Amino acid sequence: MRPCRWLPLLLLLASGAVLPCPSLAPARALPPVPQMQWLLATQNLWRLRDTRRDARYDDPVSPSLLDDRLQAQADYIRTHLGSPHLLAVQEVENRALLTQLAGRIAAAGGPAYRAYLLEGNDPSGIDVGVLVRDPVQVASAAPLFADRRFMGAPLFSRPPLLVELDAPYPWSVVVLHLRSGRGLHDSDRQKNVRDKRARQAQVLLDWARAHDRPVILVGDLNSAPDAGVYSQPLSYLLDMPLQSAWQALPPEERYSYRYRCQPQAIDHILYPTVVARQVQRVVVSRGNAGRHGRLRDSEGRSPVSDHDALGVVFRLPRQQRKVGIKEE
Repeated sequence: MRPCRWLPLLLLLASGAVLPCPSLAPARALPPVPQMQWLLATQNLWRLRDTRRDARYDDPVSPSLLDDRLQAQADYIRTHLGSPHLLAVQEVENRALLTQLAGRIAAAGGPAYRAYLLEGNDPSGIDVGVLVRDPVQVASAAPLFADRRFMGAPLFSRPPLLVELDAPYPWSVVVLHLRSGRGLHDSDRQKNVRDKRARQAQVLLDWARAHDRPVILVGDLNSAPDAGVYSQPLSYLLDMPLQSAWQALPPEERYSYRYRCQPQAIDHILYPTVVARQVQRVVVSRGNAGRHGRLRDSEGRSPVSDHDALGVVFRLPRQQRKVGIKEE
């Protein structure tokens, strides 16, 4: 019998392994930001954990891998992303780790970032946070809905992080990493998963409608347009009404992730009309989406993420344009 050339691939798929997509988009950095503008971006940092052992997971990170990952992340943020003025991040284990990352960026000649992160209840030890630098000034940072419950468990394993800005604008930025779609097609779990995802979106929607400042929702929503039941949370949030940054890009550019190698826009920046008036440009990086697998590639390098970054470039207020941004 002739051997099946696809047998190794079939065995890997049967084992549950996730393989890199065969043809990734060429790496593309975010374009430079003009001096009188500022950049808000979002980036999933793909299980950025430290070396602590924890009963919640059985894959502690070695010191050498952590060192490699921190350096790779720092270089990527500084060069590939151009050091956004506000960078919303997902999948970071704790504030100490995010502060270490900020230190690596500064040590490599990048700007001095301030790190904000509040730990949640995620069983994998991943949380949301934000890195900010001048001219962004933070009035406060606090979790939202950390005490909300759903069927006896936290409604948000990764509570949204509310970041109230004093400058450049008095806006409220909410960093998100919503419940994944895992289980949506499992007959035993799909109703609970669907209901929890919908409840998360509805709670956010009700809060944003009642909030007294313009609200920007930013992060990994685990929801994409035109994807059936997986689209439900995004559909709720766009009903505020909020505008999606993706609409400013051509259709072929509207993705930040690849699910089974198919492009999906699951990372989002959503904002109301009053914020949209200050938008100069929407940008997206390339080179990560579809890069699934291990935290070291076949050549021993430490990949940064399996998501591309999405960013929005805003104009500075008139009074700050006269002064300009002090470059670090």
